[in-house]
Amino acid sequence: MYEIDREQYCLTEIDPDSIVSIERQTYGDHGYDVMLHIEGDRRYRTVAFVWEGDEYVWIGEQESHRSGRTYTTPDGELNERIVVSYYERERPGMPAGLSITYEGPYEDVSARPTCKDALRVIRKWHISK
Repeated sequence: MYEIDREQYCLTEIDPDSIVSIERQTYGDHGYDVMLHIEGDRRYRTVAFVWEGDEYVWIGEQESHRSGRTYTTPDGELNERIVVSYYERERPGMPAGLSITYEGPYEDVSARPTCKDALRVIRKWHISK
């Protein structure tokens, strides 16, 4: 996970002060064997690995970045967020490749931001906390 060029996949650096937990799959086919859950300041990420030969191999991850803004929905107040996913392999319910989505009502962020736009907004959110 530290050997990949994170920026090429639109993924940000992992905060060394994050809280990490490990989930190991013991039943069913979820497309991974081990998942790291990493929670930091207004960001949450999952990192998927499969067991190949004698080592765990990184197959992708998803990170969710929250801004400080909220908005009202029928389900209550939600945080505006950008979700970036990159998986080298297809998993159940998750296609291979890059996916970037914006969740929120604000027009200063596109509903389908480019990698460059997403990284710009994410950096702005984390600097202006």
